[in-house]
Amino acid sequence: MATKVQEVKMLEEFVAQVKDLGDSYLGSLLNDEVVMWFSAQVSADFSCDLLSYVEAQRAASARVRDLVSEASTLRKMMKEAQEKAEKDLDHVRLAVDGLTDALHQKSEQVKELERRLRDGEADNDALEGLVRERDQEIVALKARLFDEMERTRYFESLPVVLKK
Repeated sequence: MATKVQEVKMLEEFVAQVKDLGDSYLGSLLNDEVVMWFSAQVSADFSCDLLSYVEAQRAASARVRDLVSEASTLRKMMKEAQEKAEKDLDHVRLAVDGLTDALHQKSEQVKELERRLRDGEADNDALEGLVRERDQEIVALKARLFDEMERTRYFESLPVVLKK
């Protein structure tokens, strides 16, 4: 049984003989990449089944194509989702702007109502002052009326002589 070193050396000699042939099918098969692969397989105690290697490369290439296609689809979906999110965000911004304007208007209305309430309270205070003044006038008028009624009774109680 040959050693790994012997097998690699035999491969190198075979490749050198094939290259001496010039342009050939074997020469195109045994390019530097394939020779390196064979040498690595022998050194690592792996099988040198070239057909399995080619099939694995084809499967890997197909998987790469599938992943590239999937990545493209995902990029497209992500772009669409981003555009939709931007549109939704624009709608939200418009709604927030509208609500902000409505809130500002309501705030102004509240300020106006507060101003009216303060004015009404001031008017109420002034009217209460007037009511107190009128109450005092009424009390004073009642006192005068009472005094006049008392005087009238007093004079009516006097003899007729004094009345002239």
